[in-house]
Amino acid sequence: MKFFIFLLVRVLYRFRAYNTNVLKTPGPLLLIPNHTSWIDWAFLGSILDDDWRFVTSSTTAQISWMHRLVMLNRRTFPVDPASPYAVKRMAEFLEKGGKLVLFSEGRISLTGTLGKIFDGTGFLLSKTKARAICCYLRGAYRLPLSPNADQKKWFPHVSAHFSDVLTPPPFESLNAEDRRTLLSEWLRDRLLAQQFETEQLFGPKNVLAAIVNTAQEYPKRIILEDATGQTLTYRELLTGARLFGHTWKSAAAFG
Repeated sequence: MKFFIFLLVRVLYRFRAYNTNVLKTPGPLLLIPNHTSWIDWAFLGSILDDDWRFVTSSTTAQISWMHRLVMLNRRTFPVDPASPYAVKRMAEFLEKGGKLVLFSEGRISLTGTLGKIFDGTGFLLSKTKARAICCYLRGAYRLPLSPNADQKKWFPHVSAHFSDVLTPPPFESLNAEDRRTLLSEWLRDRLLAQQFETEQLFGPKNVLAAIVNTAQEYPKRIILEDATGQTLTYRELLTGARLFGHTWKSAAAFG
């Protein structure tokens, strides 16, 4: 099944993963990815070894047979999000050297951007002394199975970018509540840094390249409008720029 899923995401979404060696690190270990689509688990599950467990909701799993199939199996760690014992169970698993995948916000993002970190994450880092790996799933927000309002593509290019193994700061001089809060904030900063560094490396290198990249994704989106209401789409802007550049090039050649 794992090989079939890997083959599927590789062919349909040209899926690639970077810095995967860190996933071999012994536990206790938390893998914290961003969460923008309903099939993020498939991308990660296709490359993770069997000693990793995905934290899932045991209540959501009861919605349908499909939910039960995905969320209740040997590769998941189902918990009741409403139970005060849920985080305690996760902590006990980590303290035994376990490795958990915990989506950063505890739920799927409705905006495509990183929101508030799941409250229990700081507790897990503080209680278990687990180390963390941040993961940026790039491109998954464009999937039709992603509930944000961005324009969708049937087969966007999706990739997973893993940070090095991170050791949380101890914050030993603080009380337990403040320590948990600061660890959650520290982790969110690391997730944002991972996203920023990945985009710097794999995204457009300058403003002009960013404009061209956006124009290729949203050719019909309006980018300019004057006082008379005359509009210009990205496609029209690029077409005009090419014609203008050609005119200047010809003029320079004959100048």
